[in-house]
Amino acid sequence: MSGWREYLEERTCREVDADVLRDRRLSAVRSVWEALRPLGVGLHEAERVVHSRYEALGDRVQRTPPDPLDLPSLAARAAALPGRVVAVEALWDGDSVHDWFVLLVAVLNASEGEGRLATNYHHGGGYLGPGEPRTARP
Repeated sequence: MSGWREYLEERTCREVDADVLRDRRLSAVRSVWEALRPLGVGLHEAERVVHSRYEALGDRVQRTPPDPLDLPSLAARAAALPGRVVAVEALWDGDSVHDWFVLLVAVLNASEGEGRLATNYHHGGGYLGPGEPRTARP
């Protein structure tokens, strides 16, 4: 959607750019989608609008670094969780923003629930990680 900024309030434009600069892609997409949905703009178009802001803001974006996946780092994260780790699960998941990814989750003793250890983003045909551009979709 070209010229999308003219349809947004200045405050919304500032919020979207602030979210992009902090690498908060989902929040930026939500803001654009909620503002432009009454005009018939869909979620994928809102994603393209936000992607264009990532491109425009370029090196100013404070990209979220990937989670460490080495054993000492994962063990340190597990040790910092409240409760005893009884299992570690790898959950394959995905969404329209990040493509496919694997969540590493520490399952804690029954009363404590679970804790996120890391997210490993899929590198084929989608985002390389938070803030990284997706290859073009047909």
